[in-house]
Amino acid sequence: VKIDLSSVGDSSNQTMYDDGTHGDGTSGDYIYSYEVTVATNATLGMKYLTVTAYDSGDHVSNTEDINLLIESPVKINEIMYDPEGANTGNQWIELYNDGSRS
Repeated sequence: VKIDLSSVGDSSNQTMYDDGTHGDGTSGDYIYSYEVTVATNATLGMKYLTVTAYDSGDHVSNTEDINLLIESPVKINEIMYDPEGANTGNQWIELYNDGSRS
């Protein structure tokens, strides 16, 4: 099984795995995975990935297209941790989402 990751800046012919590694949970379950990190400077928006399965003769047996939406990550804007004194209930984190979804 191969996946075209060129739209997210990776290989256009990346092997996917069913070996319990590379993001695959269980070896031999016929669920293939590959874990990729999208670059922080990647262009935001819809990306199109194509997954292709091959039979034992290396002939294409199936092709599926996957839509992947890349949006701005949520950012940690401010942190207040371990304030002075006995009142530790005033700890907080402020998050900032400059994306289009909540």
